[in-house]
Amino acid sequence: MPLHQRGFVLKTALLLVAIAIIAAIGAGAFLLMHHDDGGNGKAEDDGGDVDPVLPASGKYLVAFFSRDGEQYDVGVVDKGNTAIVAEMISEYIGADVFEIKPKDDRYPRTYTELTEVAKAERENGARPEYAGTVPDLSAYDRIFIGSPVWWGDWPMIMYTFFEDNDLSGKKVTIFSTHAGSGLSTFHENLKKIHPGCDVADGIAVRGSDAQKSPEAVKAQVREWLDDVVPRGYQAPVFNFEKGTVKLNSGYDMPILGIGTYALSNEQAENSVYWALRDGFRLIDTARIYGNETGVGKGIQRAIDEGIVTRGEIFVTTKMWTADYGNGESAIQGSLNRLGLDYVDLMILHHSQPRNDVSAYKAMEKAVSEGKIRSIGLSNYYETYDFDRLARSAGIMPAVLQNETHPYHQSGEMKEHIAKYGTVLESWFPLGGRGNTQTLFGDPTISGIAESHGKSPAQTIIRWHLQAGNVCIPGSSNESHIAEDYEVWDFSLTDEEMSRMRALERDERFADY
Repeated sequence: MPLHQRGFVLKTALLLVAIAIIAAIGAGAFLLMHHDDGGNGKAEDDGGDVDPVLPASGKYLVAFFSRDGEQYDVGVVDKGNTAIVAEMISEYIGADVFEIKPKDDRYPRTYTELTEVAKAERENGARPEYAGTVPDLSAYDRIFIGSPVWWGDWPMIMYTFFEDNDLSGKKVTIFSTHAGSGLSTFHENLKKIHPGCDVADGIAVRGSDAQKSPEAVKAQVREWLDDVVPRGYQAPVFNFEKGTVKLNSGYDMPILGIGTYALSNEQAENSVYWALRDGFRLIDTARIYGNETGVGKGIQRAIDEGIVTRGEIFVTTKMWTADYGNGESAIQGSLNRLGLDYVDLMILHHSQPRNDVSAYKAMEKAVSEGKIRSIGLSNYYETYDFDRLARSAGIMPAVLQNETHPYHQSGEMKEHIAKYGTVLESWFPLGGRGNTQTLFGDPTISGIAESHGKSPAQTIIRWHLQAGNVCIPGSSNESHIAEDYEVWDFSLTDEEMSRMRALERDERFADY
């Protein structure tokens, strides 16, 4: 979703929001904008996605003014320098966004003409009007405010914003884009208007760097934010003695389990039973797999034989996209098919912006009713998409289950979700049907496996665990299931882990 559409919060009811958006289009107003490897089902086409107008639920707001067109030492651009930095801030910390955008086209796209207009505004003490409705500032713990530096100061439209809104007692962090003047007089001039405002100097980015070296600037912005924004959750840490990870929900989740994708009910029953007998305690299924009944029978069979108790098993299932419109019924349906009073983890199977938030809310309600203990997501591959849902969540996702294997290691997403305390879980951990032999035959993987006297499958599983990925290989083969669990008696060296990381190709095997 583009920056100008993200995080906008209106004070009016949703109906008025819709009316305002329609009107804004015409008026130019601002829109605040060997193995049967565990897999995943493909989302149905339910008629196209419509991005919702999200309510404010985050702690942070990024308010900024920016201008596209000709930029100093850059040329003509479609996105202004400050807009680029504002987007980096909002995406990294999950902040809401308000663009301070003039009501009219008062700022020329040519740089020379702009400097004359900006100079005249300053000399005349102009107060240009801005479009849109400012969010309720009392809802935010910290407000990041930024703009380009014009004539050594804030652009005059920023003074309109400051004088219209009470920042007394608010924590404000300022940032700028500039051509050599840093934050200039931003701090002292804001304090003159709002002496009761807690102003902190933030980051100053050269506008040309924002345009020409965005990746370097992004790293700089993230490093700065890590010192500014307190993290509410700790990054997940695997406990290899117990074979578990503490979720942000407070529950322990086994880090190695069995997947049941593409298994029939009969196959699922046997595979789950064998897995529990061999030591697995994490079971993964989904409504769309069509085998929840078989999974439930396998669990009950192991309980009846005294192999495990229900409390020792961690059961995951997933809500399918077609069921998002009636989440409560979908949850109860899964429980009935599994024959369980609760599931340890329920996951939304795919991103579906038009109604996944309502489905997530249904899972949150089920948590309060004791039907679900932890909730998560699957197949959210863009950081902004994960943040979109997380900002609407009352309970943070405990797990994100994405396709992850040595050729697609999900490093950026794993780093991003760690700030939420969210654990990455890998489906297709061995590559998936038709691709396992590709990974097993990789010289690096087969070479490391041979040095440890282990199979390529065991080597990949061990890599997942040491890399911090919950791993759920699937199989209907009894001996393969036993083999997959025998990964606790060896470990990869730092050098071997480095060689495994070097296999990254950003190559997915699935197309969903």
